[in-house]
Amino acid sequence: MSFKKIILTLGTLLACITATAGNKKSDQHAEHERRRFSYFFQEAVKQRLLGNYSIAGDLLQKCYYINPKDDALLRETSELYKQAGDTKNAAIYAYLAYTAAPDNYWQSTHAAEMMLAINNIQATTSILEESIKKHPKEDNCYYALVGIYERMQQYEKAIEVLNKYEKNNGIQEEISLEKYKCYSALKQNEKAFKEIENLANAFPHETRYKLMTADIYYESGEKEKALGIYKNVLSQEPENGIALLALAKHYELTGEKEKAVTEMEKALRSSSVDFETKVSILGEFLNYVQERDEWKTRILTLFESLEDTYPEVADVHYFYASYYIAIQNYTAATSQLRKAIALAPDNKDYYYMIIELMASGKSESHSTVDSTALTNECIQFIDSAKSRFPDEAKFYFYEASIHLTEKDYDKAQKQIEAGIAIANRQKDAQISSQLYGMLGDIFHETGKKEEAYDAYENGLKFSSTNTQILNNYSYYLAEEGKDLEKAEKMIKLCLKIEPGNTNAIDTYAWVLFKQGFYHLAKQNIERLTSLTNLSPESMQVIWEHYGDILYKTGDAQKAIEAWKKSAELGNKSKTNAKKIELGKYVEE
Repeated sequence: MSFKKIILTLGTLLACITATAGNKKSDQHAEHERRRFSYFFQEAVKQRLLGNYSIAGDLLQKCYYINPKDDALLRETSELYKQAGDTKNAAIYAYLAYTAAPDNYWQSTHAAEMMLAINNIQATTSILEESIKKHPKEDNCYYALVGIYERMQQYEKAIEVLNKYEKNNGIQEEISLEKYKCYSALKQNEKAFKEIENLANAFPHETRYKLMTADIYYESGEKEKALGIYKNVLSQEPENGIALLALAKHYELTGEKEKAVTEMEKALRSSSVDFETKVSILGEFLNYVQERDEWKTRILTLFESLEDTYPEVADVHYFYASYYIAIQNYTAATSQLRKAIALAPDNKDYYYMIIELMASGKSESHSTVDSTALTNECIQFIDSAKSRFPDEAKFYFYEASIHLTEKDYDKAQKQIEAGIAIANRQKDAQISSQLYGMLGDIFHETGKKEEAYDAYENGLKFSSTNTQILNNYSYYLAEEGKDLEKAEKMIKLCLKIEPGNTNAIDTYAWVLFKQGFYHLAKQNIERLTSLTNLSPESMQVIWEHYGDILYKTGDAQKAIEAWKKSAELGNKSKTNAKKIELGKYVEE
């Protein structure tokens, strides 16, 4: 911040001091001068706080002609320079204020602060050490000096200062822990441990000091001593969260998972463990519990307890929902997410989870819930999310997906284009790519093939590894018998990224078929015909393609059987029916 020179030079300041030194004034005149000084000084402070630095400087200059030795005036000059960004002059005047009033605690701490700001470590430590001698009960100088010595890795000097504080103020946790850190840095482990022991002895009713001692025992390999302390604490405080978690960690390390789970469960139920800590161990607990079927019922009971304890905490319902999703109880998961959103409607993660459930059709049993009502509720959540998070393009993706499933291409395209505008503005390449891929699918479904390919190209510019685009683009090119080399290159990249992608394996076989590599196509598609985990819609396509490939490899009888298998799975296409009727391959 620029401003004109606000204060007299040090030379002029000395002249002021000299000029005023020998002036003997009457009491009446002196009182008049004191009032003038007070007025100018208070106005200067006011103008500094208002940011009017030049005016403040002029007023302070008047003060210097009255009493240039005043420590408050020198301090205010330092503050003015500091606030204006002139650290060097701020430090000079801070030091002058300190030398004018060396017994003033606040002048010494300000001078130390400003000396440190210009990296004058020697002056800083000298001021702080002197201040500690004069003000042994004040905390700040000790802490500041210790911090400097620690940064300089002069741990012995830091310990000396801490010992002085302890001598003047008694044993305190913060000081003992700081000494523990210093001794540890010096590799003096016995002395470090002694500091924690001193705390435990000084405060025998404070179990946390006992637990600190136990932790050090455990880390140093004396596990039996540590476990003895943990168990002793729990005999007095059965819900002590630190002890419970320490035991859980021990049992986890020794492979005693049953005991580890039991201690974790106790900690999660304990009222002495804060919610954030419970959240941090909940994920680990869930992983353990899901290893054995007989443990799974324990988690439901636990979540019921957590829900009763924290009914107004949205994260409880969120984690409850996460567990229900893990065990595929999507109806219960949706119910918990509704509660979470009601409690915390500004958490977008909750919206993501419930919308993904609803959009995928997993959220409720279709036998009990009208799918139209479910879709409408999903769109309501999306609309709410879009209004709360207008820069989140993913919500437009979700709504477009719903309209695409319903074959309402106009609504889907409208959402996609709005989402693309936001994603491009936010420079979110992944979602831009996904939206362009979806737009390409819409254009292809509505017969706009060139527009579809342009959209796919745009999507790949944003993410060249978008497997959905790579697969669909390759397949549609193969269907047209167009740019087959490009189609092969894309589908190979897709399979390199996702080797187990069954749609991509089928597409690769189809690209090879279109290129005339029938036996190679057969080898690839036969990897899919024995699968039982694919949808009937997917298997219809696979078996029809398999029949086409078999026919081209000279096995007409098996080709007919494959086409019939496709029809049995629900394939009602006229082309497949004609193949069965004629007993030969027919082009689309």
